[in-house]
Amino acid sequence: MAFREQANVEVVLKLAHEMLFTVDPSAKNQTEEEHKEIDDIMRRRIAKEVELSYSLRDLDSISDEEFMDRMRSLLSPEDMRMASGYVDQETFTMDIQGTQATIQRGGKQFLEPMKLNSMEGIMDSMAVQIASLVIEAVLFVVGVIGIKVHIEDSIIRKIIKEVMPALKQPAFKRIISSFVMTWKEGSALQKAKALFSLVKETNSLGIFWKIVKMAFKSMKWYQYLRAAAEITAMIVAAFATDGLALIAKIALSVSDAVNITQKVINLTKMYEMSKAF
Repeated sequence: MAFREQANVEVVLKLAHEMLFTVDPSAKNQTEEEHKEIDDIMRRRIAKEVELSYSLRDLDSISDEEFMDRMRSLLSPEDMRMASGYVDQETFTMDIQGTQATIQRGGKQFLEPMKLNSMEGIMDSMAVQIASLVIEAVLFVVGVIGIKVHIEDSIIRKIIKEVMPALKQPAFKRIISSFVMTWKEGSALQKAKALFSLVKETNSLGIFWKIVKMAFKSMKWYQYLRAAAEITAMIVAAFATDGLALIAKIALSVSDAVNITQKVINLTKMYEMSKAF
C-alpha cells in the first residue's frame, strides 16, 4: 500500500460527484441549496480521508501498538468512538447441526432449513452464507464512517436474490476463499485489508451500490442522498489512496465483527464437509 501523491481533494471530489450521479441519477435532482450542502459533505469527508491517508503512508511498516497510538493522535475522540464502535450488523445467522443448516434472524426463522447431505446442498448453503457475508462486509465498511441502518427482513431477502448471480462466479469464489483464509489467521490490519479488498471487488462487480441502495431504501430521499454522498466520498477517496484511511478505521473494529467471524467458521465447516463427496 502507498499514499498516492495525486490524491488531490478537488480531483477526488470531481470523481466522487461523477460516481454519485452514475450510481443514482436521481441525485442530480437537487436544489441549489441541497447541491451546496452535498458538495460540502463530500469535500469534508474526502479532505479527512486524504489527510489521514497521508499520515498513515507507512502503515505497512508500523507495529499494531504504534498503529493504535497513531490513530488516537490522528482522530478526534468522536471519530475514534465512531470508527472503533460496534458496527457489525446481522443479516441472518446460520447454525449448522449435523447435516442441516437452520437460518434465523432475531431469533426467528428467516429462511427454510437447508440440507447438507449432498454436494449440491452444501454448495447452495455456501452460496447463501457468502451472500450474507458480502452484505455484512458492505454494511460494516459503511458503518465505520458512522452510517448505520436497520434493514427489514423482506429487503435482505431481496438483496440476497439480487446479488446471488454475481457471487456464484468462479473468480468471486476465489476472492471469498482468500478472504476466509486471511480472516481465520490474520492480524487486525490484515483482516482490515482483506475486508477492504472484498468490498472493492463488490464495487467492481456492481454489487456494492445495489446493496447500499436497497439497504437504505426506507430512508427519506434527502436522508438517503446525504448518506450516499458520504459513502461515495469515502469509497472514491479510498480508491485514490489505496484504502489507507479506510483500512485503518476498519482495523479498529474487526475484533467486534462476530457475525462475519461466524460466517467464516461456517464456510470453513461446509468446505470440509464437501470433501466427503
